[in-house]
Amino acid sequence: MFNVQRLLGPKIYDLIDRMSPGGTGDPFTGLNTHERGELANLYRLGYPRGDEFMIEQPMGQAWLWASYAERLQRDYPEYSDAFWTKPGHVGFDEPQHVLHDLIDVGATVLRPLYAKEVTEDARFQTPEYAQLRGMAQLFAGMHEMWDVPMALELDTVGNGYVLAAGVRLTTGQAAGRQLYCINAANTVLLCDGEGEASNLRLSGVLPGDEVHLDNHALLAYCYAYRHHLSRQEVDYDCLRVDDRAMYPQYDPEMSPFMGTVHTGRYDGKLMWVHHRHDSSLWPSEGRRHEEQRRARTRRASARLLQTSLGRECGARAAVNGCVSARAQHQHPFLWTISPTSSKVWWISRRGWSRASIRSRRRSNTRTARSPFLPPPPSEAGSSRSSGSRPMAPRGPRSESVRR
Repeated sequence: MFNVQRLLGPKIYDLIDRMSPGGTGDPFTGLNTHERGELANLYRLGYPRGDEFMIEQPMGQAWLWASYAERLQRDYPEYSDAFWTKPGHVGFDEPQHVLHDLIDVGATVLRPLYAKEVTEDARFQTPEYAQLRGMAQLFAGMHEMWDVPMALELDTVGNGYVLAAGVRLTTGQAAGRQLYCINAANTVLLCDGEGEASNLRLSGVLPGDEVHLDNHALLAYCYAYRHHLSRQEVDYDCLRVDDRAMYPQYDPEMSPFMGTVHTGRYDGKLMWVHHRHDSSLWPSEGRRHEEQRRARTRRASARLLQTSLGRECGARAAVNGCVSARAQHQHPFLWTISPTSSKVWWISRRGWSRASIRSRRRSNTRTARSPFLPPPPSEAGSSRSSGSRPMAPRGPRSESVRR
């Protein structure tokens, strides 16, 4: 979302109109090649159609970035460095897509601002401050921070993409504190951070203190989805060819769903209630979560079936030739179990063989099939006794034998 908002700029409003009721429904009109590609990837990863107005105001996503940006750079610095210095990354191969938004400047604090000042000061009642006022009021109310300064008015913010840029205090009582911009209007920045920095915000900051604005990490994060493919919950096939990632990969696995990779591991039942216009938890997550849960259930059922059958017929199957001498180190694959028969087909390196099982629970026997092997020999019309291996069809008798 950050990247599409950054790249489209004012074009985002035309996109919102085209995708709203009564619009053309074509999201790509008027976009250049790179803009089309990034918007297409956002849709392919599951972003809900009709929710484009939230791309213009990434509220939860900005807070998420501020809450873990420091941790990502501290614990996993390899990607942030490689983005600007190694082939296979936009920052190195195609810097024209990011350099015009780069910020790396110093600034001076004109004054820190409390949420009440942002919401009530007549200077901030114009439309361009509407989002800033709303978010200041929201976060102050959520965290009871009306008495803590949450915003900064600076003398300059540079000419780049200021949303989600790093704001490091370099002088004064708060020197060394790292915050991030979660909303901005003109030269007023609403800030948040990680841990104690989030609790303190701009406490102790005075007019005249110096800050350093830097968004290198944010611009790298805009393309992080290419380099942190997860197999848990997001369909990243658009970024793979023959199951190989198109771009260099790094730890950790990440998810666009508030940064958390879900595994589908839980006990009990789940009722998933969702709406189509959630820009933080996309509707596709529910579908992938269901697929994960079903896959885990299938694997658990297969293990239970294999264990149960192995206990009942392991010794007899070995006697009847289920495991050949050449396949002693490779477990044979269970192929077909007839619900009304005690015959079990196994496949080993020698070929098909059949074993007879005296099952005590025939009524509960299930069928397990492999998608990678041809169907087993048919049991229909077979008069051969169980326990014998399938025999080749008998050819015509010779003249001497007939005589």
